Amino acid sequence: MCSLAASFLSKPGSTQAQKIERMMSGIHHLLLRTPMSSGLQQAKRLSRWTALGSLYASVMLSVGVCLMPSIKGLFTPMRSLFPRLPIPLWPPPCHPDYDWCENFLMTFEVSMLSILCMAYGCFSTIHVCSLVYLAELLRVPAMKLRSTLQSASDKRPFFSFSQISSISKYSDKCWKNTDQEVNLIISYQHEVIGLIDQYNECFAGTLFIRQFFSVLFLAGSSLLFMTDPTNFQAISITIFTICSMFTFAFWGDKLSHANDKMLWAVYDSGWENLSPQLRVKLCLILCRANRPIGIRGKYLGFLTYQSFLQLVRWSYNLLQFLFQL
Repeated sequence: MCSLAASFLSKPGSTQAQKIERMMSGIHHLLLRTPMSSGLQQAKRLSRWTALGSLYASVMLSVGVCLMPSIKGLFTPMRSLFPRLPIPLWPPPCHPDYDWCENFLMTFEVSMLSILCMAYGCFSTIHVCSLVYLAELLRVPAMKLRSTLQSASDKRPFFSFSQISSISKYSDKCWKNTDQEVNLIISYQHEVIGLIDQYNECFAGTLFIRQFFSVLFLAGSSLLFMTDPTNFQAISITIFTICSMFTFAFWGDKLSHANDKMLWAVYDSGWENLSPQLRVKLCLILCRANRPIGIRGKYLGFLTYQSFLQLVRWSYNLLQFLFQL
């Protein structure tokens, strides 16, 4: 796409060429969203190890608290940090002389945070694997699209618009050949748009689920923390949720910044110097790839620090509703 657009420039070092270079950097950010990018692979490995590590830690702590006196002695002085919570799912209180009941309570309490980490890690693994799968499907037609446009631009001689317009017959022939080359990849255009739609819907769906669960985690942990400020589980869940959401907000800001750069580069790249048909076709592909992410037509932006504050506000409203109940 870039080389085809650059073939219409009068000079490689002109202002238009610099705009095309900026567009190339914007398309580079688009290609980083597709694929085997290092960020997706690192997230995939991290979520997988988080799930496995949380599972192993939960099992080892559960077995150790029940069977090993040294581990039991480590947790016994910290018993005040694990008060029994007044919720229906919590095991009923029992006599402190019953060791089996006390061990069961400590096992349940110690394993709670590990189980939450495991669930979050499994969800992140499914989320990242889905994105990697769709991105790999998207890379194939995208690379074919770029290679076809590259070959189309290589076959076209390097002339300025004044030179081409002065030779009407040759100009018509060049435009006809270029349109034929572009029409060859129209079949890939529909495939690219369809895969981009699937990628965006998958990403938007996982964003919505993460925000929904984050609201529940923040509201629930705040309710438990306000009920009993010494509750260790409520503090752990709150810290875990806030840290994970701030991490996700950091990557969301980076991705939003990359999309803004791409959007600015595409619309400031001198599309007026291209043929009308070619301009419509290329703009359709690029703008569709950079369209807002949404669910059922409703816009859902990336999670940023501003939307994180809105998330906390929703959690507070849900907390007030729980207190009224």
